[in-house]
Amino acid sequence: MSMLKMDFKRVTKNLSITHRIAENQDEYLTLPANINKNGIVCFAFKITFKELLKIVFQRRIYIQTLTFGKPLQPIHVNVDAKDFEDNRKWTIDEIFN
Repeated sequence: MSMLKMDFKRVTKNLSITHRIAENQDEYLTLPANINKNGIVCFAFKITFKELLKIVFQRRIYIQTLTFGKPLQPIHVNVDAKDFEDNRKWTIDEIFN
């Protein structure tokens, strides 16, 4: 089974890694992420050229999440870093202010 690689240095140019989720849990892969005080978790995958070609030709990104029988939480998927960062700010403003 393959999975997209994580970038362990930064989420985006402006979002550093603040947490490493499940770092010491052998049953999970470590998820380097930026988590702000409001609990918004941001992370990114770094794709290979082969994966990029699959996306170009198949035009699909597959997402699987474990809910453990609970309701699915909202997610935001994007391919543009600025748009991604802007959505993060918008979400904070809309929900918590």
